Amino acid sequence: MQSRRLISSVVLLLPALFWSSCKLFQMGPVAPSKAAPRATAKATPKATPKATTAAPAAAPAAAPTAAPTAAPTAAPTAAPTAAPTAAAPTATPATTPNATPKAAPQTLPATKASGPTAAPAKAAPKTISAKEARAHLTDPTIAAMVLAANNTDISYARLVSSRAERADVKEFGQRMLTDHAGVNGLVNDLLTKLNVTPVDNAASLDMRDESANRRDAMRDLTAFSFDSTYIENEVAYHVKFLATIDSMMIPVAKNAELKGLLMAVRPAVAAHLAHAEQVRANVISRK
Repeated sequence: MQSRRLISSVVLLLPALFWSSCKLFQMGPVAPSKAAPRATAKATPKATPKATTAAPAAAPAAAPTAAPTAAPTAAPTAAPTAAPTAAAPTATPATTPNATPKAAPQTLPATKASGPTAAPAKAAPKTISAKEARAHLTDPTIAAMVLAANNTDISYARLVSSRAERADVKEFGQRMLTDHAGVNGLVNDLLTKLNVTPVDNAASLDMRDESANRRDAMRDLTAFSFDSTYIENEVAYHVKFLATIDSMMIPVAKNAELKGLLMAVRPAVAAHLAHAEQVRANVISRK
């Protein structure tokens, strides 16, 4: 009897257990669908409510596995696609390569323009006409020029005795020593008489510099090389000295005695020029 009662009580409880299990089975799949909105609410808060409301209605009709698979697939696909599209990393490389080539051509012309350009050409020495030179001449400066010209030729003649080979060159050199020293004596005597002190100017200083350079060039020469160089220099020297006497000294000299001395010296300078030209011809032809 007791077994029958147990069987009957179990039979009576089966419907209740069946319905309770069904309710539990129906409530089981709904739980994951409610958890999915909580996960997606952080990324897209507005879209999740619509998804959650649709889930309960579809849950009874669909299979129990459909709801959990739909919720996880929708959440991961939405989140990763939104993040990479907002970054746009290709904007910066497009501008940087174009900026550097434009900056380089702008600096290159600047360096060329500011760089070490060609050195400015030196101004050519100003040439003074004979008229301008005469305007600056006085009796003291004329006296200084005469003395400088005579001392220049004396310095050349002092090299002859130890370097010349030809007798006619040595004879000419000795004549220059004697004659120019005599002219210097006459000029100094006159300046003492007139109480005039010679005053150097550009012309007299140039004569001294020129004589120093020419002497240095002839010091290392001997024999024929010295004879030919020395006599060529004597011709050029006397041509220049004679032209200076004619164009500047005599026309500008104001003192009558100084002018007379210059006019007396001129023939001697012309004779020296003729003598130098004759010796040069002999040296060149080696007579």
